[in-house]
Amino acid sequence: MNRSAGCNSAVIRSIVDSGLCQRLATDRAYRIPGRHFHLFGALWHPDGYLLIADFGRDALWFWQPGSFPKAFRRPAGGPASLCLDPVGRLIIYERHFNTVTRTDPDGAVVILLETERLGNNVEVTAAVGDRAGNLYVALQSETVAGFGSKGKHALLRVGPDRSEEPFGHEIDGPLAVAWSEQQQVLWVVAGPEGQLWRVAQRDGQWQVECVTTVWQGEQLEYAGLAVHADGTMAVASKAGVVLLADGGRERLGELELVEPAAACSWGGPHGPGDLIVTAGCSVYILPGIGQA
Repeated sequence: MNRSAGCNSAVIRSIVDSGLCQRLATDRAYRIPGRHFHLFGALWHPDGYLLIADFGRDALWFWQPGSFPKAFRRPAGGPASLCLDPVGRLIIYERHFNTVTRTDPDGAVVILLETERLGNNVEVTAAVGDRAGNLYVALQSETVAGFGSKGKHALLRVGPDRSEEPFGHEIDGPLAVAWSEQQQVLWVVAGPEGQLWRVAQRDGQWQVECVTTVWQGEQLEYAGLAVHADGTMAVASKAGVVLLADGGRERLGELELVEPAAACSWGGPHGPGDLIVTAGCSVYILPGIGQA
């Protein structure tokens, strides 16, 4: 693997793998202006704007190219995780209220999960939804009701009828989750070295497979995960951003940003191939990594 020079030094410290460098339009990589604190994610909405979860300021920010971020929702319940499900509904973990909510297209807010019922000091590390209305949640806590001896870490499926099903007991310490509607697969990053797990249902049973270890020798406390429609995966952590293909088995390369990365998502102002990364107090747009 070669470390490439000539990248946008204001955004990216280094790129490992020349093939990745060819896919990334480094001259267009940039940081969104503004001052933010404790960012927990950002996503590009199909209607043409970016939403930024700012836990430190208890706000969701709205941003469009050529402008400064504006308040979209403030207060916002302490947004600590956000994503769009396949039909465009906004899913947010509101840490101040210990709830996971969904905002429907008509603006109605629906509570999907109240974590206080599950045990002591339960926190959601990530949550995603599928087209059928299922919610998949990664939990961490001192104790989580119904999860056995490994109760401090758990995965939970909340059905459209609000039924709750724990699963994936083999996975210790889930940090990030992403749903692939095309594959009907839940991808999970877990453990201090960022193991990538593939989770799918077959004949009513959960099939769990550890595919790779993303960060050898690291001690991760948080991570971000996003799966592009073309299958490219982005795994964000304090060590940088790793790009994977072929179901996680091919390592395309690594990006080291000027700040430690925390979360990532696909889609942006240049198209679905943009990678959005929250890192430190900033949001970065890296165009052209995923295929259009």
